[in-house]
Amino acid sequence: MTPETASVVVIEFGDEQPPRTFDELLPHTTPGLRIRIDPLLHPQLPESFLSVQEQAEHWARKLTQERTPRIAAVLAYCSGSAFASALASAAGDDRTSLILLDPVTPTREGTQSLFEELATGMDEGSGTRPVPDIRGRAATDALHTAGAFLRELAASSAPELPDDIVEALTRKQRAWLSYTLSAASAPETGKEAQHVLLSQEADDWPTAPGNNAHRFPTDTPGLFCSADAGRVLQDLVAGALGHS
Repeated sequence: MTPETASVVVIEFGDEQPPRTFDELLPHTTPGLRIRIDPLLHPQLPESFLSVQEQAEHWARKLTQERTPRIAAVLAYCSGSAFASALASAAGDDRTSLILLDPVTPTREGTQSLFEELATGMDEGSGTRPVPDIRGRAATDALHTAGAFLRELAASSAPELPDDIVEALTRKQRAWLSYTLSAASAPETGKEAQHVLLSQEADDWPTAPGNNAHRFPTDTPGLFCSADAGRVLQDLVAGALGHS
């Protein structure tokens, strides 16, 4: 009988600064097929509020269309955790492992802080213009309000820019806000993580009986280049692939 080919899906945010990636933790010799998904690349995200479940179903359909081998494990970190859980449910099966690094559930306070940070980054003079408070707004209205404000900042900084360039310049920022709003609104459903790798900075993460939390004496950036964390993660991924 021919062994079943399996894949490992890693959730990474490509434009994140400083960048975080599983590349150092999982060497290129990792068996199986590694597939990288950046949730911010969903084509509708900058314009529309989509639930985490809707985003997961989009990427699950894409994986099916590309005839991706069975997903042995889904790996994610930080605010990618809720999306990874939904994706593991939508695209995986009972054997699919969910492994998270320093998982975080965003809040509306955090979304507001991100909005203010993005506005400041787009226009150093934006401190003279009050950033709208989107914390109490419905998610769709919050995204519309924030997106309009970011477009206004870009247009006022360079009035000669045509509208399509303004749209392009603010696309990544609007996608970040849209995704963060969805993660902050995500229900506690989806697949439960079998393993969670935590830095010393991370809050405790609730695990069910039979699931495991692994803590390492490093900060969050250090977790992604920790030899100890890498060994644990490689063993977990190898185990997941071995169950194919």
